[in-house]
Amino acid sequence: ALENAPFSAFVFKSIFDQVSIAEVMMYSGGSSPCHLGILLSSLSLIVDLALVHDHASYLALFAREGVGMTLIHAAIAAMMGVLGVFARRIILAAEGTAERERARSEALLTRVFPRAIARRLKHGGKVAAERYGDVSVLFCRVVGLEQRGGPVEQLALLRELFAAFDDLCVVHGVEKIKSFGESYMVASGVPEPQADHAERLAALALGLRAAGTGLGARLGVRLRVGMHSGPVVGGVLGSRRQTFDLWGDTVNTAQRMEAHGVAGEVQISQVSFSKINHRFVCAVREPIELKGKLAVRTYLLRGLLAEAGR
Repeated sequence: ALENAPFSAFVFKSIFDQVSIAEVMMYSGGSSPCHLGILLSSLSLIVDLALVHDHASYLALFAREGVGMTLIHAAIAAMMGVLGVFARRIILAAEGTAERERARSEALLTRVFPRAIARRLKHGGKVAAERYGDVSVLFCRVVGLEQRGGPVEQLALLRELFAAFDDLCVVHGVEKIKSFGESYMVASGVPEPQADHAERLAALALGLRAAGTGLGARLGVRLRVGMHSGPVVGGVLGSRRQTFDLWGDTVNTAQRMEAHGVAGEVQISQVSFSKINHRFVCAVREPIELKGKLAVRTYLLRGLLAEAGR
């Protein structure tokens, strides 16, 4: 044991130098500061002697009359105190790491799913298909992308555009559902009801149109936007890379509003128009033919009423 004493003492002294008397007091049987100071000083002396390989002095110190057992007890008490401090530090560090990982997981969930859906998944719940009676859905398509270089350049362009769209969704309090190819899908009033869902999405649509005029023009593309309101079914798909998606005629109609729209414009349905015309200015279009439907009347969103009156 004595042959290993210098190395053991060196390791212990490295630890010992990092703790304070106040910390050690918590784990040394309630010793008084004065008594504990004597114990720690004694331990430090033992360590110092061992570090210089002075085994004779090391043994003599323990054998000194009236001091031997006291010094050993001092060393044990101080060592237990130091170990207690470091055990607590290790536990706190582990708890901190676990808390950071939990926060990171929650942040990732809320970036992938709407907040209400993320809360359910976090607590182990399953999100079955649910009906949402009154929501608004918007599709935005990037027009002219095929003329902007190869796949790498196109992907970089979409990344820049869609990042700007993501920020706009946060500003207007609506939910990005997904992006696919050159299209971007957004919904409002789902999964949590919003009485002003159509107005929120109309405001977003104007923001997208402005982005198309500014950022889109700089990148050499245009945006075509379509919007419709009505009931949908929503749910989580997949067991590994899960996604939250929407289905139903409202979704199909919103996509057709975009597909039959005009580049640089926002086309909305009669239903959406009836929900926002008290706040927004719209221009009526001639009825258009939609797949599976009769000719329907649509409108081009122009702006807010307050802005139109200036």
